[in-house]
Amino acid sequence: MKNSAFYAKKIKRLMGKKSPTAPTEAVDRIELLLKGILGDDTTTSRASSAMTVLGEEFVDFNELRVSPPRDIVEVLGEDFPGVRAKAESITGALQVVFDQTNSLSLDFLAAKPKREIRAALRKKMGLSLYAESMVTLYGFSGHAMPVDNLLLEALKLDGYIYPDSDLPDLQGFLERITLAKDGIATHETLREFVAGAEAQVIKQRRRLQKQAEAARAKAEAEAKAKAEAKAKVEAEKKAKAEAKAKAKAKAKAKAKTKARKKTQAKSKAKVRTKAKSGVRTKKKKKAKSKSAASRRSRVARSSRTPARRSLGEGRK
Repeated sequence: MKNSAFYAKKIKRLMGKKSPTAPTEAVDRIELLLKGILGDDTTTSRASSAMTVLGEEFVDFNELRVSPPRDIVEVLGEDFPGVRAKAESITGALQVVFDQTNSLSLDFLAAKPKREIRAALRKKMGLSLYAESMVTLYGFSGHAMPVDNLLLEALKLDGYIYPDSDLPDLQGFLERITLAKDGIATHETLREFVAGAEAQVIKQRRRLQKQAEAARAKAEAEAKAKAEAKAKVEAEKKAKAEAKAKAKAKAKAKAKTKARKKTQAKSKAKVRTKAKSGVRTKKKKKAKSKSAASRRSRVARSSRTPARRSLGEGRK
């Protein structure tokens, strides 16, 4: 965490002079597991009430293990924080424990190093940081600090931690500045702080949710407007392309018609020219024939008429 020394002083002032505390009676580790799951992102009192409701509705932990998550949701109520995810986490974790030992007990972890215990709780059983740390802290006397989003946001609101911190940052920071013997006392003090800040945190969440919804609506509106503008441009572009294509097709058809008419005109002119040429040829042939006939007629007449004597011959 950035500026950890500065924020460590603020957290220590928040803690005040709390004396170390330890469990005064034997703790059922399975019960701790359930409390850890239920207590994540809610107050200790609300988690305790939820435990009471489950105890009244289900005979034992084994019945809880085999129950459908929807039954647990129905018992706890839809308004319980993260109820669906928690119901699935309860049945899932209990089933992992049962598969491991054929019973519902975490005693098989007791002889393992604390690092391995925490890894098994997180990775094999799928517990959250809060639930895993609760079991480690109370059930195995390990040095762990349960943290959840409710604590994270409450500390940020009052400026006790760096604004950009996340849950792993917060957990690591608290575990570094807290002595192992003070772990439980620190945790309980922080949960008291959370209980007092819950209303403010929820109010801020609702405000941020509204802001997020407004931002999302604005982004969707902008995206819609952008899409519509793009569609309009595309439509105009398409319309222009279609108009251009239509004009081109019309011009092509016009040119084709013009060419056809020109061809037809040329054909008609050729026919007329040929016809005129034929007429002239006929006239020429007729004239030629008439001329030939005239010559033949003259020749014929000349052959029938005796030749005139010359004047000299007559006088003799």
